[in-house]
Amino acid sequence: TVVWVTGDATMTRVGAVDWTNKTVLYDLVEPYFARIREIYRAATGGASDETEHSSGGEACFEPSQPDGHELDCDALGDENEADEEFRIISVMELLIVVMQAMAATGWAGKLVLYVSDNTNVQRWIETRRSSNALVRYILNTLGCLELCFNFKILGAWMRTYHNVTADDLTRLAHGGSGDIIAKCALTVVNMPKNWSEFFERGWQK
Repeated sequence: TVVWVTGDATMTRVGAVDWTNKTVLYDLVEPYFARIREIYRAATGGASDETEHSSGGEACFEPSQPDGHELDCDALGDENEADEEFRIISVMELLIVVMQAMAATGWAGKLVLYVSDNTNVQRWIETRRSSNALVRYILNTLGCLELCFNFKILGAWMRTYHNVTADDLTRLAHGGSGDIIAKCALTVVNMPKNWSEFFERGWQK
């Protein structure tokens, strides 16, 4: 049996929908963003990762750009603020996958297909590899959840204009999100009160 999950992240919100079990998990990013950026910078050593193209490098998709621009997340050179924000968005979306896995009650013995318009997140899930220490920590946590609760998660990509519900959850005002949840008959799963604390738990080790 396959469980179908879609998700998205922006600079202000993260969200994921479990379509098989009709649940949704979403929250604001803004209260935690400064701390997440600080930890991300520590994990990257204050600079971009070295290129990994020879072994399957990482690229992240920024859906707001009309030309479908892909950002090389391991490119050499200085990282400007906009590029850093795109990479942090990818990290936050990967974290929402873990949060959804922690909250799931119907994933045991299932194959979970996580579908996103972010190719960076897709590749992290597929390869379970990254040159970023923080991403590796989150991937290790995901692997532990798979082992403990007997499920397997795979990543898949779809174009951003097909990822309508997850996109709207992270972009519309709170009232708009509520309308979408009601229309799709989804049950809201509560996030931890301060989920940014997840980043504090030994990722450096």
